[in-house]
Amino acid sequence: MYASKLLTERSPVAKCVMIAEANMDAADSFCAVPDGTGKRYLHFGPSMKSVKRLCREVHGHTHTRNVLLPVETVVERVNRLLKGWGGFYTVGYPSRVFRKVNHYVLKRMARFLNRKSQRYYRLKYADTYYEEMANYGLYRLAWAKTARRRI
Repeated sequence: MYASKLLTERSPVAKCVMIAEANMDAADSFCAVPDGTGKRYLHFGPSMKSVKRLCREVHGHTHTRNVLLPVETVVERVNRLLKGWGGFYTVGYPSRVFRKVNHYVLKRMARFLNRKSQRYYRLKYADTYYEEMANYGLYRLAWAKTARRRI
């Protein structure tokens, strides 16, 4: 409540704070964001709290205590987590957050592969970690593309 008193009610940040205070338990974040023309639009996407929780769970699956597990098992567990979380957040504008989560997952999987041995992991199937993880079947979050109809 204190933060909203400091901000003017007409600023977009104040509207975000007021909406966030009203919906403290909400998993999604709603925010009135100004675009380049001075108008505002409602931004709807995953909250930072849910993104951090997802990253914490991915970190747990790719932790060093799991290096004795086969790579396919770890990829399967991470895929199950990403498909469920991504399916829930395909509504709204999640593409920027999805890109950040994909980058984090790829970075964690590369680190996981490098820790499986005392030497660095040598790429077997591709030239980059991105292609290597695609070969293992790692799921990538992508925003649902809607079909455009001609009028």
